[in-house]
Amino acid sequence: TMSKKIVIIPIFCESHLVKYQIPNLIDTINPDIIIYNEGMFPAATEGNTPISKSFIDEFTLNGEGKRGFDYLELKDIIKEAQEKYTDVKIILNEMDYTDTDSTINYTKACTNFDELGIEVNEGDYIFPLEGDVFHHEDSKEEIQGYCEQLQPNQGFRSMWIDYVGNQYYVEKCTIKPYLLKEPEWKDQYRSRKICIRF
Repeated sequence: TMSKKIVIIPIFCESHLVKYQIPNLIDTINPDIIIYNEGMFPAATEGNTPISKSFIDEFTLNGEGKRGFDYLELKDIIKEAQEKYTDVKIILNEMDYTDTDSTINYTKACTNFDELGIEVNEGDYIFPLEGDVFHHEDSKEEIQGYCEQLQPNQGFRSMWIDYVGNQYYVEKCTIKPYLLKEPEWKDQYRSRKICIRF
């Protein structure tokens, strides 16, 4: 059997990006399944403090503290994408996070295949991404080439530079010259795993 490519993304208040991210993922990764796990982490994405009532009132649907304020729009965007890309299984799933540890919540939102009825088999590719991840439109063959080199339990990473508080994703060919020319950037080099072969 062919290995599946599964993109899984925890999101909150990012429907304005999802509209453009889905076609980008299809053009560059060509996944079989895209999962959006929508919901608010009780202590935000990287925090461990309770979120203020004013934040919940402003940024969650009906001030309930679970779904993003744009959730109804997101449902429409997903529905349109499901109708347009019939070869790709696109899932919008509501998450009800209870843990105040954002790492636990993120892990849960990248691994809840069973509860969605998705069987993950050895050799399948999992792309645990975020709502603001876009790949260059010419990178399809490169991503496919990396995938073909992976054995189970291996993955590959993408690089970016955090510059003036903004995350600038960059092509690997430009990383070194920038880091060498700008010594103050050297410590800002980051990378994250964007694909794991199960």
